[in-house]
Amino acid sequence: MRLEYSAQIAAIDVVGGAGSPYGGLIGALILVPLSLYLNSIFGGLIARLSLILYGIVLLVVVVLVPGGIYGLLRRKLFKGGEKSAGS
Repeated sequence: MRLEYSAQIAAIDVVGGAGSPYGGLIGALILVPLSLYLNSIFGGLIARLSLILYGIVLLVVVVLVPGGIYGLLRRKLFKGGEKSAGS
C-alpha cells in the first residue's frame, strides 16, 4: 500500500509540473479524481491497476510534456504574451 501512495505522489508532482509553484495542485486536481473514478469502475478486477496507470501517465507526461501541465500552460500563456508585446 505504501508503494501505491509513493507512486501517486510522484505522479502528481510530475504531471502537474515538478518544481513549479502550482504543479502539485494541478496534478492532484487531475489524478486524484481520475484514480477514484477508475478504482470505482474497475474495483478489484486488476490488482494494482492504479500503479500501472500511474506508470503509463508518468511515461506519457515525461515524453510528451516534460515540464508538466503547469509548464505547458505557462509556455502557451507567455508565448501569446510575447507576440502581443513585441508587436
